[in-house]
Amino acid sequence: MTVCWNRPDTTGGSDIVGYIVEKRDRAGVRWTKCNKRRVTDLRFRVTGLTEDHEYEFRVSAENAAGVGNPSPPTPYLKACDPTFEPGCPTNAHVIDTTKDSVSLAWHRPIYDGGCEIQGYAVEITKADEEEWTICTPPSGPLESEPVIARNPFTTPSAPSTPEASAITRDSIVLTWERPENNGGAEIEGYVLEKRDKDGIRWTKCNKKRLNDLRFRCTGLTEGHSYEFRVSAENAAGVGKPSAPTPYIKACDKLEAPEIELDADLRKMVNVRATATLRLFVIIRGKPEPEVRWSKADGTLNERAQIEVTSSYTMLVIENVDRFDTGKYVLTLENLSGSKSAFINVRVLDSPSAPTNLEVKDVKRNSVSLSWEPPLIDGGAKISHYIVEKREQKRMAFTSVCTNCVRNSYIISDLQEGGRYYFRVLAVNELGVGLPASTDQVKVSEAPLPPDDLKIDVPFKESPEINMKDFPHNTVYVRAGSTLKCEIPLTGCPLPKVTLSKDNVLLKSTMRFNSEVTPDSIKITLRESIAGDSGRYDITASNSSGTTKSFVNIVVLDRPSAPLGPVELFDVTEDSVSLKWLPPAYDGGSPITNYILQKRETTTANWMDVSSAVARCTMKIMKLTTGLEYQFRIRAENRYGISEHIDSPTVTVSLPYSKHSYFASLHMLYFYFCVLSFHL
Repeated sequence: MTVCWNRPDTTGGSDIVGYIVEKRDRAGVRWTKCNKRRVTDLRFRVTGLTEDHEYEFRVSAENAAGVGNPSPPTPYLKACDPTFEPGCPTNAHVIDTTKDSVSLAWHRPIYDGGCEIQGYAVEITKADEEEWTICTPPSGPLESEPVIARNPFTTPSAPSTPEASAITRDSIVLTWERPENNGGAEIEGYVLEKRDKDGIRWTKCNKKRLNDLRFRCTGLTEGHSYEFRVSAENAAGVGKPSAPTPYIKACDKLEAPEIELDADLRKMVNVRATATLRLFVIIRGKPEPEVRWSKADGTLNERAQIEVTSSYTMLVIENVDRFDTGKYVLTLENLSGSKSAFINVRVLDSPSAPTNLEVKDVKRNSVSLSWEPPLIDGGAKISHYIVEKREQKRMAFTSVCTNCVRNSYIISDLQEGGRYYFRVLAVNELGVGLPASTDQVKVSEAPLPPDDLKIDVPFKESPEINMKDFPHNTVYVRAGSTLKCEIPLTGCPLPKVTLSKDNVLLKSTMRFNSEVTPDSIKITLRESIAGDSGRYDITASNSSGTTKSFVNIVVLDRPSAPLGPVELFDVTEDSVSLKWLPPAYDGGSPITNYILQKRETTTANWMDVSSAVARCTMKIMKLTTGLEYQFRIRAENRYGISEHIDSPTVTVSLPYSKHSYFASLHMLYFYFCVLSFHL
């Protein structure tokens, strides 16, 4: 049944994005949707109706603000095959004439209008007249004259039992073979009929005569079972029907999930840092499989966006960095089974900081540095290193060597007795990586060894925590990843170690665990989150003494929301200024910019104002006088975008209004006076 309608008189200030068609059975009380997807046309064909049931329909329009009120319902309409006027008879001809009669013959109409032919009307007119008159008697059909049958033919025999294929929830394809006996006349077509398991009547599947041996029967009700039969038709009429098929259930055929990877995805997928990673994969399966994306060697990034349809899925990660490198696993699962595939992704980025930077061979005017390659090379080979120094009294580093190809370097021409800081940066074809820095180093000649050195080895040794391998006592971990940190520890007997944060003693849990070995403290932090960032105090004690140190754990993540409340000031007729505070947590990386949005309070749509705000204040121009606005602010660092903070609403208008000058009138001294004014 096809439902048509007109557009609504008012759109609500926004374009109509679609329509929702609903139906209700006369015997029911609930309205149910007819369309699974949004309808953009002004007509819709409703399928899956139950024969001989009566339905009413209504339509609702939808825009950006939501779904509007439904239309008044239609009158109740009965779901049944319509009947139409039959076609005209064919091959009308004269077979005999006498002085006062004419014998006529003709064939049945090709199209019976969906109902059996009840009779014929014969009309006559003279050759010189235009008016036709009915010559058949009103009592009923005419009785034919006796005739002699020549070249007789009969209705055809039954075709073969139909066979079903391509079964879905609302359609079935049926095929059959021609009848063995055509009745002496050419087969003119076929009639296909169906019957619901819960019904008693056979109904036609085809409105027009079928000339093919195959037909797709649509409009079936999901979950219902049907049987089918087919009849052949020739000039003598419709023959006997075939034997019915077994009952066939209208439902989607089960298919195991399948994943079709493009040739490019079977290789290593390379993407540059700060670019967008898109993994598009074609999927199949019935019923529609459940789709899961995961990362084999860690947690899937919170910035990952997953799109799923019945035919494909796509994983999108914007602004990728070196931590997004890894193996991504796609898993499909439905009632027929499961299927998995993986895609290797490499993010091309600058390298991380070199490791194990040490100062060796300190002399009166030179030092020797040594280090090991970075743990993350950024997807490209390390080409060289940059070595820099900084005097204690200066703020900036200066380059000592910009093309060091080894993992060690001797810095000479230093001032004796001077205090210096040194750092090393790795370089690949994608840029300069993060620095590894030393503590302050005093350049001086080492004293001569003493004569007759004697060492008394004590039986006991006080604890010592060695943090020299951790610049600024700091370690970094990406949010969602596992941190494993091993800090050298000495002492005899074996020291007892406690860890605390914010003066609260930490105990081992499923996420946090510390272990003491004869030569180190092992700290393990699983599934790290932003709240794990901070200073962890370490206390080691034995019978020889107690020592304390600390380690700063920085969880690299997107920042928290900017702090409020948002201050609104300098409101004019077309502009307003905003001011806010930086986030309390920067995610372990400097805030690069702020993203500012606005919306009119009459709509729910947010519009971008600027995505490159560098400071915590901004003046927004080109606003409409008299409208009320609200603003939204987000912070961004190299690891993502924070949650938002919303401002109070503000009406953009002049800082004064009509007659506002009377508001400043007040009495300073009490004297008798008369005031007069004119408006």
